[in-house]
Amino acid sequence: MLRARVQVKGVELHYRQWGTAETPTLLLAHGLPDGGFVWTKLAEALQDHRRVLAFDLPAFGDSDRVPRSFDHTVGTYGNLFDGFVEALGLERFDLGVHDISGAYALPYAALRREQVTGLALFNTQAFADWRWHALARRYRRPVLGRLMTLRPPRGQFERLIRPAFAGEPPRWYLDELWTVWRRRAARRAVMSFYRRNEPEAWGAAERALERLKGVPSVVVWGGADRFIHTSAGERHAEALGARLVTLPDAGHFPQVERPDACADAIRSVLA
Repeated sequence: MLRARVQVKGVELHYRQWGTAETPTLLLAHGLPDGGFVWTKLAEALQDHRRVLAFDLPAFGDSDRVPRSFDHTVGTYGNLFDGFVEALGLERFDLGVHDISGAYALPYAALRREQVTGLALFNTQAFADWRWHALARRYRRPVLGRLMTLRPPRGQFERLIRPAFAGEPPRWYLDELWTVWRRRAARRAVMSFYRRNEPEAWGAAERALERLKGVPSVVVWGGADRFIHTSAGERHAEALGARLVTLPDAGHFPQVERPDACADAIRSVLA
């Protein structure tokens, strides 16, 4: 694996690369509250046949140099995604999204429709008629949200993460996430995102699905997700005309819990 940094629209982004540039490119966009490392095991399973790229949004992963005035919104993240594609000179690529990255990456993928060779959606949300889950609603409350940005003890932190998984979260993922969560900037970024965005901001992603229909696509869904219901996976698959792969023994992070099954699903659709 290669680690590198690149300047994108005045912000320094860290990214990881698996595989070589001689193979087709798979660009992976992450959600909250982790970073590009969320794709590690999936990337390792695909690296013999794909150049896999995973970048870190500001305050997350290893992109720890965050401008004080940075705006954690769907639109800002989308501009960075588009800038990252340009900065690395990606002419053709498959795209994988997870969690909130569907909101910020899919609209810009639609603008680059001729460059996108395939899509893989993992427990994401690209429709504007959804509502915040319970955790997001807590962050949006004035006092409670601020309290949630305080650094918890490691044990409490792990208990907070467990409901996102069907089983025990892998130790490697918890260690990586704890490295991020110890930083005040990351904790405050999560609160800022939940407070500065409304479901209507997902409208561009919903419109993007129509434009992206016909691109070879697969929707991989952790069936034990407590944050986004399985019916959302069915809805995304229908909108794209995509194959739906449901993994009943995975939660919100199927690429972490079942990376080999996710890799198989990608190989079955994306040549």
